[in-house]
Amino acid sequence: NVSSSCDFELVISEIVQDIRERGLKPIIHLDMHGSEHNGLAFEPSGEFYPWQKAFRQFQSVNKELNNNLLVVSAVCFGMKLITPIELQTPTPFHVLLAPNEKVTLHELFRNVPDFYSAIFSGESIDQARNVLPSMDYFHCEKLLAVTLARVVKHTRSEPDRAKRIQRLISEARATYPNSQMSDQELNEYFEREIALSLGPHFIE
Repeated sequence: NVSSSCDFELVISEIVQDIRERGLKPIIHLDMHGSEHNGLAFEPSGEFYPWQKAFRQFQSVNKELNNNLLVVSAVCFGMKLITPIELQTPTPFHVLLAPNEKVTLHELFRNVPDFYSAIFSGESIDQARNVLPSMDYFHCEKLLAVTLARVVKHTRSEPDRAKRIQRLISEARATYPNSQMSDQELNEYFEREIALSLGPHFIE
């Protein structure tokens, strides 16, 4: 039972050690209170753990897992964990499922078991997440595609846009060499996301 920041950091360090020594591939599940502005809330101490610090803790785990960490955050405002993310810094998780606002325990207890049942029955995360209507979905590669789209938007001519897209995708591939997608799948994924954001004529 994690009841303080010291407990939380100890558990994270133990997870990192188990990954290194035993090849553990964990799913991290958070089940606690959360504050929009103050972070994770530990009980019974009432101590808060800032989102920024939690972000760094998950970065250390995700690095050991070569960007394959799934975090399920059954925490009010849990999507605040992505706030510190920048394109130039390592992502703290491959996928995060978390509420973007305050939610009731009833909503979480009703749906979370169904999610894990689906995962352990062989469904993909994309499929299983549909049983969690109170949680938003963060995927690090999708965020990267949207970020690229915003950068490309400011490039004026269409030929230059296409060249810049391809260059940025190549750089992104180098940044995330352990992505489970092939180069072709990753390129197609980025182009689809960019097309949705900016219009398909930017990809022509």
